[in-house]
Amino acid sequence: MKITTLMGIALLGCMHVACAGTAEDNVTATKEIRAALMRWMQAADKDDWKTALDVWAPDLVGWVGSDGVVTYAQQADLVAHPPAHTIHTLMRVDEITVEGSLAVVRDTWTRRVKQEDGHSALLRVRRYEIWRRQPDKQWKISRFIESPSANSPEIPRR
Repeated sequence: MKITTLMGIALLGCMHVACAGTAEDNVTATKEIRAALMRWMQAADKDDWKTALDVWAPDLVGWVGSDGVVTYAQQADLVAHPPAHTIHTLMRVDEITVEGSLAVVRDTWTRRVKQEDGHSALLRVRRYEIWRRQPDKQWKISRFIESPSANSPEIPRR
């Protein structure tokens, strides 16, 4: 076997190790993602949509049942035009799997929405999120899909 072939094989092996990340990197990423979700939840509960926007990647594409596709631009619009209702959110992280610069998060959200008229509605949703490490090393949600639980009433939209 030629020396260049051996060096090529060794380089490919090193690249795989470098891209995959270490177990320590994965633990750190998991902590960062949990912290980002907590910041979003706290910001949303205070109607601080500017801070809540930090969790979304610029290339965000999400799907929310009958509401269709959600984009970063729509989330950014909440900063300028906040919803007319107050949202209180509880979130449970069910699973985080990290591999290199991508992570998959499975979580369950319970939202209580208080409308201007005082009416409250409760919605439980299950989500899958794809998080991507951004060039600035922050973890942000790039893709998500959300499905309400069968026994949850629909929350009125703005």
